[in-house]
Amino acid sequence: MALSKLGQSPSQNELLAELIQLDCSSSSGGSGSLDEGESAGGGSPSLSLPTPSPIVLRHIVIDGPNLAMSHGNNKTFSCRGIQLAVDYFKQRGHKEITVFVPTYRKEAPKTQDPLTGK
Repeated sequence: MALSKLGQSPSQNELLAELIQLDCSSSSGGSGSLDEGESAGGGSPSLSLPTPSPIVLRHIVIDGPNLAMSHGNNKTFSCRGIQLAVDYFKQRGHKEITVFVPTYRKEAPKTQDPLTGK
C-alpha cells in the first residue's frame, strides 16, 4: 500500500514514515482491507506466531591448567576450580563440555607444584 501511494522508488525515510502512518491508521480502526486472519464478520484477527526454534548451545572448551591455577591464586593447581566451571555450564544447559588437562597433571604432584581439591 505504501509503495502504491509513494511510487516505486521512494526514499527510505519517506517509505518508513508512510509505513508507520499506515500502521497507526490500521490499528486505530481505520478503514482498510482485511488482513490475513481477519474474518469478514468483524472478528478479531488471529495471530499466527512463528514457532520458536530450539536454542542450540555451543560446545564449551575449558583450558584446565589456566583455570585451575587462577582458582588456586597461581600457587596451587585447584581441581575444584575446574569442577566449579563445569558445574556452571551444566546448570546453563550445556551438554558438550571438554576440559583439557595435560597428562602430567594427572600424576602425583611435585613439591614445587602442589595440587589441591582432588
